[in-house]
Amino acid sequence: MRPFPTAAPMVCACPYPRSIPTRAPPGDSLLLDSRTSTSTSQSRSSRDGNITIGGIVKVSIPRRVWAFADGETVWVANRAAYRLHEVTFSGDTVRTVELDDPPPPPPDDSDESEFEPLMAGLGISPEGWLWVLRHRDDPGDDPIWDLFDNCGRYRGKVSSSARIANVRFGGETVDPIDVGAGGVVHAHARDALDVSYVLRLRLESAGGTPVVPENCRVRPTPS
Repeated sequence: MRPFPTAAPMVCACPYPRSIPTRAPPGDSLLLDSRTSTSTSQSRSSRDGNITIGGIVKVSIPRRVWAFADGETVWVANRAAYRLHEVTFSGDTVRTVELDDPPPPPPDDSDESEFEPLMAGLGISPEGWLWVLRHRDDPGDDPIWDLFDNCGRYRGKVSSSARIANVRFGGETVDPIDVGAGGVVHAHARDALDVSYVLRLRLESAGGTPVVPENCRVRPTPS
C-alpha cells in the first residue's frame, strides 16, 4: 500500500445531526439507516386466488456507512458528506470529525437522483484509526482510503493496485476488508479470472513507521 503523509488536525465538535435516524428501541440499540423497497410486480385475481406476475424489486441505496469502535460506540456518516460522528448506542454524540467543511447532505426523503455518495465504506483499526473508503464511479479504479488517526486528525490517503474492495451487488457494497492492528489489512481479493482469495497488506509511513495510537496532545511529526 502506498505511504501516507501527515496533515493538520481536522476535528470539530458538532451536534449529532437530526437527519440521522434516532428512533432507537429501548436498551442499547441504535437505528443507523433505513431502506425502502419497491416492486413492479402485479397481482391478478383468478378462481384459485391471487397470482403475482413478474416484476422487479428495487431496494433504495444505502445512505450511510458505519463501523463499531472498541467499546460502546459506533462511527456513522452520511455517504454524501465527509462528516463522521462517534455515537453511543443510546444516540449521544461523543465527537465529530469532518474534512474540508463539507456541506450538509440531502435529506433522507430526497430523491436518489439528488444523492451523490462520496464514501463507499468505513473501517476502524484497533488503534482507533478511521479508514474511509472513497466511492468510485468506475469500479475498475484502484480503491482509495482517506485515513484519520485516533485523535481525529486527517493523515492522508492510501491506495492499492490489488483487486480488493471490489464493488458488487449493483455498485453499492464492496467486498469485505478487515482492518487489523499495526496497519495490517486482510482483504477479499480476486484474480484476473475472478477467483477469490485472501490478501494480507500492511500500511506504514514512508520512513517505515507502523500505525500506532497517537498522543492526542502532541502534533504528529512528518515521516
